[in-house]
Amino acid sequence: MTVALSERAPRRRRTWVVVALCASVPLICIALWLLAHRIHEPPPPLWTLGDLPRVPASSDNGYILLDAPTTPRLSWLVSQDEEGLDFFCGAPGSEAGSADPNWGEVLSRRQLIVDVVADTDFIARQRVGLDASQRPRFAEDNDPVLDADWHGMHVVRWHKGLELTLLLRALEGDFPGALTGATDLFRAALDLVRTARSFVGHLVAIVVVARSIELLHRIDMAIDATEGAGDNPALQPTLTRLGSLLQTLDEATLDMRHAMIFEYLHSRAAIDAIARDPEIASLPPWGSLVFDRQDTARRIDNNFQRIVEFARDPSVTPEPEFRTGTERPMWWLFNPGGQQALEVFTSGVSYAARIRTFEEQEASLKLRARELASRLQLE
Repeated sequence: MTVALSERAPRRRRTWVVVALCASVPLICIALWLLAHRIHEPPPPLWTLGDLPRVPASSDNGYILLDAPTTPRLSWLVSQDEEGLDFFCGAPGSEAGSADPNWGEVLSRRQLIVDVVADTDFIARQRVGLDASQRPRFAEDNDPVLDADWHGMHVVRWHKGLELTLLLRALEGDFPGALTGATDLFRAALDLVRTARSFVGHLVAIVVVARSIELLHRIDMAIDATEGAGDNPALQPTLTRLGSLLQTLDEATLDMRHAMIFEYLHSRAAIDAIARDPEIASLPPWGSLVFDRQDTARRIDNNFQRIVEFARDPSVTPEPEFRTGTERPMWWLFNPGGQQALEVFTSGVSYAARIRTFEEQEASLKLRARELASRLQLE
């Protein structure tokens, strides 16, 4: 009996050791999990505002005029008549408008153009529009902040209004004035392409450059259709300047990295805003179990490193896919709030597709520029 009891005691000790070890494993896992969720500051951003194109002085920048406090916002709304006079495609590859600029179409709507351009509100708006196109610079001034006031549609409407003003000049036989104004408009649009910061800014820039080229096509057709107009020596200085601008576009390499860096900075700003939200900021230390600011920022950094590299050279870099983390099993165990926030930010967005589209539009623009230069015999 004594021997049996003495043998049973070591067995009990071994059993308790095994039980203790088994119990400690989940406790250790829980401790490590909690340790991983300590509140950390996010890493410094990979890029800053200094990596975006510089915004020129306000006094030089026509872009700012379109939304200046002295310019009533409602005055930039385009009337139904103006929309009915939209002769141009806009974006390369667009099916809207006329892909083949035709001066006869403009001639057939002469009276409607005259009526729209004579409108008092239109005249007041065009004073600002002409001033904007003649300023030394025309560069996007938007910053990647959450409450940014986007100017995209203002720029397109500005361009549409000036198109009608310049077409009327051509209809009235003022070909030097029409060609000079259209060249100023093209120069401003080209400056916007080179200095665009946001993805919206890049899209708008592509649209207005394409429309400028089509406008120049129309005015050149008007000159050809008028006997002796092409021999006007007053056209030559403008044609020389236009040839230089067209060559600049043909030789330029349009850089989508700026748009992706802008998107990156905007995403980081959004995460910072979530962290500053009173409901999130008031959470106790264990609140990082739900939203981990550091982990979310690192996920943004890792994704945009690959996206910006792809934008640098899409032909040699593998196409990136934005990974939020929710594609992995049991993702909700670590920073579910941050991962879901990224899922919302990128829902329906393919950065690689945006870059590919922009690349195609750039090639189309350069082709149009070469065709115009050939037509004007500027090559």
